[in-house]
Amino acid sequence: MIKLINLKYIKKISTFILLLLCIHSNAQNDLNYSLKEIKTNYIYYNFISYKNHYYIGSNIGMLEIIDDEITLKNSETKGYITIINNTIVGNNISIVDVKDNSKYNALLPLKYQSKLLNSLIIGKKLYLISEGVLFIFEKQNFVISYDSLSVRSMSKNIIGSYNGIYINGIKIPYPNYTDGTVKEFGEDKFICYGGLLHINSKSTIDYRSKITGEFEINNNSYGKIKDIFKLKQDEYLGVTDLGIFKFNLLQKSKIDTVYFNEKINEHIGIFYIDGNDRVFYHVDDKVYAYSVNKKTNLLYINTKINKTIKDIFTNNLIDFYILYDDILYKFKESSSSKIEKEILIADLSQSHNIKLFKGNLCISSNLGLHIYDLKTNKLYLNVIKKEINNRSLNIINDTIKAGTPNGILQISENNLIDLLNDSNISKDESKYDNYSIIFYLITIGFIISIIVIVVLLIKRKKQLSLKVIDNSVTKENIIKFIHENITNVSIISICDKFGINTVRLYEILEDEKPGEIIRKHRLNLVRRYRREKKDDQFIAKNTGFSVSYLKKIY
Repeated sequence: MIKLINLKYIKKISTFILLLLCIHSNAQNDLNYSLKEIKTNYIYYNFISYKNHYYIGSNIGMLEIIDDEITLKNSETKGYITIINNTIVGNNISIVDVKDNSKYNALLPLKYQSKLLNSLIIGKKLYLISEGVLFIFEKQNFVISYDSLSVRSMSKNIIGSYNGIYINGIKIPYPNYTDGTVKEFGEDKFICYGGLLHINSKSTIDYRSKITGEFEINNNSYGKIKDIFKLKQDEYLGVTDLGIFKFNLLQKSKIDTVYFNEKINEHIGIFYIDGNDRVFYHVDDKVYAYSVNKKTNLLYINTKINKTIKDIFTNNLIDFYILYDDILYKFKESSSSKIEKEILIADLSQSHNIKLFKGNLCISSNLGLHIYDLKTNKLYLNVIKKEINNRSLNIINDTIKAGTPNGILQISENNLIDLLNDSNISKDESKYDNYSIIFYLITIGFIISIIVIVVLLIKRKKQLSLKVIDNSVTKENIIKFIHENITNVSIISICDKFGINTVRLYEILEDEKPGEIIRKHRLNLVRRYRREKKDDQFIAKNTGFSVSYLKKIY
């Protein structure tokens, strides 16, 4: 027996399918717009602008766009609309949009790309009508390319991903993936994938143990290589999960151990090379300096944080910005040669890399990209809410580039300015910058007169307010809130819920950190759901972890 489906459900299903098709067609377009909505509830014909108002012709009448909302303006004026004698009229079937809209075709599904297209741009919104369907896009302050790849690292001409290695856009046959960096030094190209592949115009050499799959030179294995740095001609530093090693590609028996760790450590990292002599690197919570010529190590900074350093940025060996999973410190050498430290950001989570771009510290994490403006000391959390892969943050061709599970995220200087301007945190909180001095003088008397009243009211209600806050803001209630909102909870949402700042939050939780509580509960849920044989889509939806990140959890 055939079951009839209500017409409104057919429309919903067709809209959903159309959305999937449109998302697929947008995979590799260069237009910086993302699809927000598809409207198929009416038949849409065309747009017009009249006296700073924007209208759409439809089969039910003339619609108006006001503050991103589409409302029915006139039910009598139907069909194509136009302006005749300063009046908007409908049913004009001869209307043809003469503007060249072909550049927007790539945004639409294939079946719409060859059809007549009508367009309208209002602020950051792009409206397109094709074949009676209304598509609404929003301009993005970033570009995504290669969205079919989970990009792990990149250089000017190389893309390293879990799906393969691409050089100048062409996939090479081997290796078929990488979770380390790809680097270029002149014509020499290196791919760190456990072993090390060296490519140039003369040869391709694979430094990889056939037994362990590790980085191998002269029949000796040195661990799985994650990164490589050039010292001088044919001399390089390799960073593996066992340490840091200096080697010469011509004299393969000449291997110097800069640092060796008997236990596997994924977070050993070189962050600065001073000429050809001093190399600065971090292990656990300590910073070391290695003299290449003297072959000696020096403990440079003992942070005494008792946490694993994820990354460090410095450009002068005076200011060190040291990133941990959940916090960013600034270490600075004082005039008395003592090391001073201060917390710049105390509410991070799952962070891994830090770079400087146009006076801004860019911090990547599994939760998104954060920006810290060094000039204004302003923090912009999650300016882009996309998971970023470890070791993939880079500055290439004056552009921020970061690898994500779904392509390469690219942000130009102008994009970054727009992102920060759009951020609520970045907006100037001063209410009077655009007011005249005269207005100040007129209003200052009024302001002073109400201050006394406000102070009295605050004093009167202060103790009652404090009692209400103190009764609700407990460690137990905060943990309960985290558990009940685990899919989208964050330190910011916790502070908003209980009306406290991050310093107070850390005090209430005592020896436990909010980021660790969130992550621990999510991991517990992952293990529980896996025991219950739930699929990754279900687990991601109910834990807040992305599907790609779940694959890293065992």
